[in-house]
Amino acid sequence: MKRFAFVLMAVLAAATAFAAEMVDNPAYGVWSKFKVGAELKYKQASEVSNMKTESEITYKLLEVTPEKVVVEMGGATVVAGNKMEMPATKMDYPAKIENTQVDPKLAEMVKADSKTTEEQVTVPAGSFKCKVVESTMNQQGAEVSSKIWASDEVPGSLVKMVTTMTAPMKSVTTMELVEKKLP
Repeated sequence: MKRFAFVLMAVLAAATAFAAEMVDNPAYGVWSKFKVGAELKYKQASEVSNMKTESEITYKLLEVTPEKVVVEMGGATVVAGNKMEMPATKMDYPAKIENTQVDPKLAEMVKADSKTTEEQVTVPAGSFKCKVVESTMNQQGAEVSSKIWASDEVPGSLVKMVTTMTAPMKSVTTMELVEKKLP
């Protein structure tokens, strides 16, 4: 009985140690190599059931330390001609996260039906060499395709994104970088 208890404790300790393993946080990685004061502005346009929405989203890098980065996000949305300001929100991205915070199911779904290439893309903020990821997901009756252009030259890496849903309703959302300021 003592041997069983010892083995059980060893297995539980190993499982706990594995669950607590710290890994690099991708969100920290795509911001930390830039200087405080870096600013980005995106334009986003969505059309769902013939209703159009336009947004302007801004990001500003406020703090970079070996432990975390702090990014402020703000902007405004125009729906049916009415402009609504989004209050600025600060987001902390720690350098390390527990491996349990990385969602393996999401990574599995993206890898299952995705294609990765490289291309030069031009947006209002300039021309960038990008890694391009195209993926399609079918989940609970929704069919969603996305194409994301990401570049190491851009804080946060996002240059452009197009997401299309064909079922149960049709929608298209496009987001692209319109301004990039580096200190």
